[in-house]
Amino acid sequence: MKQEIPVHAFVKLSAVASWIVAILAVGILILSDLTMDPSSAPTRSVLIVTFVVFLLAFGVVLGIIGLIGRKKYGISSHLVSSILGVSINGVLLCLISFVIYSEFQSMEENTSITLKEVDTGTFYGTTYHNSYFGLSITMPADWKIQDIESEKRIMRDALKASAGEDEVRQKRVKEIIQQTVHLFSVFKYPFGTTAEFNPGIACVAENLAQRTGITKGGEYLEYTKKLMGFSGQELSFPKEIYTVMFDNVPFDVLLVKKPTGEVTVNQEYYATIINGYALGFIVNYTKEEDKKILMETLDSLMFHEG
Repeated sequence: MKQEIPVHAFVKLSAVASWIVAILAVGILILSDLTMDPSSAPTRSVLIVTFVVFLLAFGVVLGIIGLIGRKKYGISSHLVSSILGVSINGVLLCLISFVIYSEFQSMEENTSITLKEVDTGTFYGTTYHNSYFGLSITMPADWKIQDIESEKRIMRDALKASAGEDEVRQKRVKEIIQQTVHLFSVFKYPFGTTAEFNPGIACVAENLAQRTGITKGGEYLEYTKKLMGFSGQELSFPKEIYTVMFDNVPFDVLLVKKPTGEVTVNQEYYATIINGYALGFIVNYTKEEDKKILMETLDSLMFHEG
């Protein structure tokens, strides 16, 4: 007479084992994604593929156990079906994990491709054109266009300063720098001129492919504001984020006041989402007459197709 095995205990044990292994695999995947540097993607790929193979093998083993148990111990077809069902759950979980990871990898690849395709724009006289974002904007006639390499260096230094000594924030700032395209910077005076303050306007675009959840300019500015809070600088935000329109395109606005020596610098951040990028304009001024000129510049914004 064939030996009977407690049905419920066997099914529960198989189910618990299958789900524990699957959850551990997904947990290690998430942990590896959070802790590994983007440059170590091949190592992460090996890790997830290893777990996919392991989970598939685990599911197959459970299925074989069920079939052997039916012949050797007289386990019912119902129990075998339950065991196979549990096995299939494990297999499906590992496949879902693999799909999620593949999507993540694809997103990273698409991000690098998109960054290469972004049009950094061209100045025709005092008017800047950008076909990728479908915009044009006219600068004040006597203001100076900053060369892009100098501006990149300035922006990098400013972002690094905003991270302070916090290593986590420094890592995030590094990611921002890697994903940010500098479009232009224009100043009232030549860069390096001795003056109380050199007002100006800059335009940047940050790729949002790796910032899921940010779909509006205001959400992007909230993230920016949070990052500023870790800079250790004496900043104030005189007004809640609000919305303005430029050529029927909504831009959210963050106002910042930054004491610098004997003057207070006013910074205004304008952001909207276009083609998967946070398109931003940053204006800096200390005097109302300069603010008026900068607002007239922003009012010249025009959007068009291509």
